[in-house]
Amino acid sequence: MSQWLNLVFEIYTIIRALSSKKVLDEISSWKKVYKDDLVVVYCIDTDRYELDAAQKKEFDDISKFCDDKRYELVWFCHDIEEVYLGRSVNNNIKKDESIKFLKSKGIESISANRLCGDHMKAGFSNIMVALNRMAIFAFVVDKQTFV
Repeated sequence: MSQWLNLVFEIYTIIRALSSKKVLDEISSWKKVYKDDLVVVYCIDTDRYELDAAQKKEFDDISKFCDDKRYELVWFCHDIEEVYLGRSVNNNIKKDESIKFLKSKGIESISANRLCGDHMKAGFSNIMVALNRMAIFAFVVDKQTFV
């Protein structure tokens, strides 16, 4: 499980502004190459969605966008730091905290329960649920290829 979590953490740090035209164009070009084998993962911090109607609407819009595009939506409630570190972190120290987390192999001490959320709850994520769906999808695709 540690390998998956490290991969997901790296993916999360790479994904930026998925809905920008440039990124959507790039996804389109990759889809032409990989066809149905391409899975797009959209990662988002939910922020304080339960206290802010605008943030709740933004999350709902992103969720619909992902459904419409058949993208996999991964959420971190309220943010990735709260899920992995157990607390939110000021923007000016996020890089330092992430380096400490990686060096200390903090990923190995994360409870899998916190990563298997089926609904948004502070400090939880659905990342393992999404990874499981992707693994099942990949298996089905591979099985169909060999049948």
